[in-house]
Amino acid sequence: MNPQETQTKASFPSTAPMTNPIFPLFERMRNDVTTTREKLFKELMIASPDSGYIIKQFFHEEQSRNLTPPLGEILPWLLGELAGTRKSAIEGVAVGWLGVYIYGILIDRRADAGRDLNAKEQLASLLLLSLGLKKLYGAVSGTSYDRSFSEHLATAVRGQLDDLQSNKKLSSVNRLRYTISKNSSLLCAAAAVAAVTEKPKIPVLRLTKQLRLALQLLDDITDWEGDASLNNHTMLLTEASRYIENKYKGVVALNDIPSSEIAAVLIESGALRRVLTLVHRLLSNGVVGTLASIEQSASTEFFKSLRENVDYVRTVIDRSERNLPVSSPTERSSIIENTMKELTLVAQGT
Repeated sequence: MNPQETQTKASFPSTAPMTNPIFPLFERMRNDVTTTREKLFKELMIASPDSGYIIKQFFHEEQSRNLTPPLGEILPWLLGELAGTRKSAIEGVAVGWLGVYIYGILIDRRADAGRDLNAKEQLASLLLLSLGLKKLYGAVSGTSYDRSFSEHLATAVRGQLDDLQSNKKLSSVNRLRYTISKNSSLLCAAAAVAAVTEKPKIPVLRLTKQLRLALQLLDDITDWEGDASLNNHTMLLTEASRYIENKYKGVVALNDIPSSEIAAVLIESGALRRVLTLVHRLLSNGVVGTLASIEQSASTEFFKSLRENVDYVRTVIDRSERNLPVSSPTERSSIIENTMKELTLVAQGT
């Protein structure tokens, strides 16, 4: 995808960033990512042509609906560059992580659609998961990261089960707990990267612990409209739930509310501002701060640019939040539309 296709006209041209930093990062890593995909699909096709075809077709369909390259997919390459890991050591970890990553997306998409995997999909997903976990565990086995890998995997499984069984409205505290647990699979990838790195330049696991929540919150922002249409109460939408109940005089299904009204609520309730403020704090204190001591690279530049974009979009939303109550209906529609367009500058898919 051409980065120019997703550039957004900024509300404040003098300070507005021009594009989402995931695009230059992905271009920098495109060859590694493409090779990783090819290796995974080749192994799947060798093991089972039918299963390999099912997974490959699903992955291509998923790609077609993404507005930005998914940051979650390139995580091992990102962490490896930051840690100073040899590329040859990352390759197996990247293939294994991609298997686990695609499996998680497949389960989520079928749950969103309200249907179980069919028999062929079940076999394909089990092959995919087993291949992925085998490679990741092979990296940590016999190392000091073996135990943490197993613990984070167990937490991720519990979080996924809780998420599938509790797609109803929850308190912010419980939703945060589920979100953190579900994304503990990122820590499995981080443990594998750390295990194959001779002398890590950064504390890989600690960095990823800070990163997992920030990325999920940005993912919530990226897909707010789709989540609302499916009545998925993400962290972002949970932040606006009380405002919605007061406005509509009771508990209302999100998918019964027009998307334009959901957008207005996310701004007026302060939900977007609060979530972006948390993301900014996580990036500033936990991520960018950790990376300050290592040499600059495409990966360090990505996080710095992402933090700047988050800060800019937060400023836009803050102004919109203050202006909406005193705007005419025409001005109100324009403010909402332009504000939500700015979200493309921070959109990240996990």
